Amino acid sequence: MSNRVGFADNLSQTSGSNVTINSLDTNITKLQHITQLANINHHAYGGSFSIPKCSFCLVTTTKLGKLIDYHATFSIRPTPASPPEHFIQKPIGEAHQTLGIHITPNLNPKRQFELLREKSLQKSLLMCINPLPLDATYTAYQQHLQPAFLYALIAQHLPNWAINKQQSPIIIQLLLCLNLSSTMSCCTPSLPLRFGGAGIPSWAVLTYARQVKFLQSALDAQTFYGHTMHASLLTLQLEYGHGNSLLATMDVRMEGMTLTW
Repeated sequence: MSNRVGFADNLSQTSGSNVTINSLDTNITKLQHITQLANINHHAYGGSFSIPKCSFCLVTTTKLGKLIDYHATFSIRPTPASPPEHFIQKPIGEAHQTLGIHITPNLNPKRQFELLREKSLQKSLLMCINPLPLDATYTAYQQHLQPAFLYALIAQHLPNWAINKQQSPIIIQLLLCLNLSSTMSCCTPSLPLRFGGAGIPSWAVLTYARQVKFLQSALDAQTFYGHTMHASLLTLQLEYGHGNSLLATMDVRMEGMTLTW
């Protein structure tokens, strides 16, 4: 069995080992140690953790490979003179907010979808009761609304229909500003003006394009993450009968390493 501990706030820390399989109790002890040490360092510069805003997740896997919660607790002393304070444990299915994005350990985007849907309906209502001139509406959409949604969407695995559902309430208001029918085909608004569309970019297309761009930049990066992604890509290519063996090219790609085979 494998195990992992995550520490979730705007700062995320992980306690565990990829060499030996630690017990869950060992990992929670290690997490308590690094959290206390981080707080001491933070306190030395005049700050301390806000314990109510912090949480942790402790999970393990069953023999079938399913992630499940392992209930535990730990505490630290925010200051040398204060009593110990306990951290809140987040269930594996509950999303936590990290830098404006709601993520669950099992990567289920349900909570993020619900929050974005609520936000989309609120913005649509705001556009309806506070109409702006067409140029101002487009500026607000391009500079404020669209970036706010795309920021969260790029980190989630959502299908086309789910992303379109986020954008549709806002598109309806934009079409009304253009004196166009809000019941036109869902593909028409994203077409360029010269082809009879409204020139409103599809969030689904933009999201996938940004995800591909991120993967490309990560794949080309001279980091452990980039090397891992490249090795995975080569393995996938070999499974389909394409590409060269990783061992045949590793001496070229890993500069400074001595050929040993």
